[in-house]
Amino acid sequence: MAHKESAIVKRAEQFGGVVESYQQYRKPHPIDVFNGFFSLLEHRSGITVLDLACGSGKSTEPLVRKGVSVVGCDPDLRMLRKADDEAKRRHLSVAYALGRAERLPFQKVSFDAATIGSAFHWFAYEEATVEMKRVLKPGGLVYIFQYRYPTTEKEEDHNEEAPLLRCYGVEYPAPERTRTTPEFIKDLLEMSGFKNVRLRTIKKLRRYSVAERVGRIKTLSAYTLLSARNKKEVTTELTRILERKWGGRKYRLIPQSIDVLYGYKSE
Repeated sequence: MAHKESAIVKRAEQFGGVVESYQQYRKPHPIDVFNGFFSLLEHRSGITVLDLACGSGKSTEPLVRKGVSVVGCDPDLRMLRKADDEAKRRHLSVAYALGRAERLPFQKVSFDAATIGSAFHWFAYEEATVEMKRVLKPGGLVYIFQYRYPTTEKEEDHNEEAPLLRCYGVEYPAPERTRTTPEFIKDLLEMSGFKNVRLRTIKKLRRYSVAERVGRIKTLSAYTLLSARNKKEVTTELTRILERKWGGRKYRLIPQSIDVLYGYKSE
């Protein structure tokens, strides 16, 4: 477990180096994801929500609603600084804390709900699940959402960066991403004692320009593993590939599937 955890942490810690690109090119999460989350809270007031691996705040800010107290937690100080700056610029009340999912800096039974947006694959799964359960109140909700990658047979249709990065010796998506299937997470939550664990899928069409798709590759941890020369080559080649495939179209609708898993801590 120690070797696996260190490999995951090493890869995850690359994100702080791309925080500006991350903020610019990562699209906001669909509002359906957050509407689904709040529909499970039965409109209670005084809710406290923990957003784990919050990054630059893209998964945290939509949680800010009247009567809801929100804390974002991330292991990368560079991401947290950006998140805090963005929250202040938008006059949003969010508290941010430095910490890893496997060793959360919070007292037990502190939160009514915990959310993890497109980040569970970076955790040491068992340890993080134990910690989530520790900081949740009895009956507390855990809400995990992640984007599904295209299958190998179809990835070239909408995931051109994957084969391109492999040509430069970088495995993408990371093995951690492909291992944490919805079924894996569901089984893990149930074995950890969470009740009424459910899985649902949201399907969306998201509009992208060539520049946005090329910019998105700069937000990937895999991109940070490339040399400066290879980074330039990859973005140049990806631009060429997309311009040829899109046939001069300015925008293209890209299908996305978001798997949502949730369950409740025992009373």
